[in-house]
Amino acid sequence: MAIDSFDLALFFDCEATSLDTPTAEIIEFGIVSKTGMRFSERAKPSVYLSSYITKLTGITNGDLASAQSERELVLKAHNILKKAVALGGYFTHLDIEYLRGAYSRNELTTEFSEIEKKPIICAKTLARIAKLDLPEDFSLTDLCQKLGVVVGIAHNAAEDAKMALLATERLALSLGATSLNELIELQGPYVCSPWESPQMTFEQKEQCRQRWQEFVRKSRDST
Repeated sequence: MAIDSFDLALFFDCEATSLDTPTAEIIEFGIVSKTGMRFSERAKPSVYLSSYITKLTGITNGDLASAQSERELVLKAHNILKKAVALGGYFTHLDIEYLRGAYSRNELTTEFSEIEKKPIICAKTLARIAKLDLPEDFSLTDLCQKLGVVVGIAHNAAEDAKMALLATERLALSLGATSLNELIELQGPYVCSPWESPQMTFEQKEQCRQRWQEFVRKSRDST
């Protein structure tokens, strides 16, 4: 069964210099759609990549030596994203915060307002709502393996966006969503806090937040 209007959503992912979204610079941007559109480009940051980020993404400082500026990359991606009815991904609100920082840093706040108003879809949120048997801090790879989605190259922006799209489609169908609007409404308030789900206690939510902050610290401080 197909999900009505699902092809009007664009799924995207960013790789960045750290997980600290206010200061992180985008180094890779990937966008895909149900119709087969694929965008994948990189940018050279103003700082050296930490060993943590290189290990996580496989991207080295040498890979980015002749890449375009972050501003150029963001403008290219913006021209695609602004056409979407909704924006999807995995841990999508994190990538939205990457965009917020990048647009602000490059004096593109007017353009960001076009992005910020769009509904977002989060595969991690949907997986929590579906109450799948997954580790507490499950990854996109964990989710795809659970759903039988072919796993691509982890932490490659376009591959992650594609895996998020396929995982979202399977989750939506399993949860009974038959249209893009139903899918957006299904997420409720949890879409902005992917570590949360209805069955979690306050203490469990707080533990997840604390673990996330530790991931952020490691990504920022590793050399």
